[in-house]
Amino acid sequence: QSMLKGRESWFRDGDYLLNLPSVDLTSRTLLQPRVFHLNQNGEIDIWWRAQRLVLHEAQQWQLQQATRYDILADGSIARSQFARQPLPLTAQLDDLIDISGRPEQLNLAALRDTIDRRERTGRQTQAFIYYFHQKLAYPITVVILVLISLPLALIPDRSRTLSGALGSGSAVAGFAYSITYLFRSMVVSGSISPQLGAWGPLLATILAAMGIYALIKRIFQLNF
Repeated sequence: QSMLKGRESWFRDGDYLLNLPSVDLTSRTLLQPRVFHLNQNGEIDIWWRAQRLVLHEAQQWQLQQATRYDILADGSIARSQFARQPLPLTAQLDDLIDISGRPEQLNLAALRDTIDRRERTGRQTQAFIYYFHQKLAYPITVVILVLISLPLALIPDRSRTLSGALGSGSAVAGFAYSITYLFRSMVVSGSISPQLGAWGPLLATILAAMGIYALIKRIFQLNF
């Protein structure tokens, strides 16, 4: 489809807030934009409504068919119309189109690029930072889980059966899933940072491994 709607629509660029509800991907034009200027007190003193927001080859942003609203000292609003209105934005077009996709589906390079673009336009980055670090921590966590599961499956106990060994591995996997879900939930709620949410399960898994090995050694009096 040439029209892209239902996307994230709020951006910030310096003293400007931009509401960009849709974009024409064929012409790479932002449609029906609303732009708000913030004064030194963080209050809106000017805003625009326009048909299009475009970036020319000279890297100059421009509102087309725009209506400008100025808040005057007495609280009234002065209205004026322009065929074209330049805007001193620093964002790139790809920053504002933002069609990167779901963070869990992106590779490390795409996540890093998306984080940079979102930081330039004042948007939320927690989910993308979490999945960036989670993709680094996950392989290490898998190795730790294997190292935990092997001793549990190979404990020299004649009474242990194959199903018992497999059950031990399932218990380890269940622990890993539960702890990962817990840390991810805390990231979503804002209780912890995305970095801690991604690496926390690995730390908890390592501590659990140390505890399990100590328990095995004590119960079965093994010399590791």
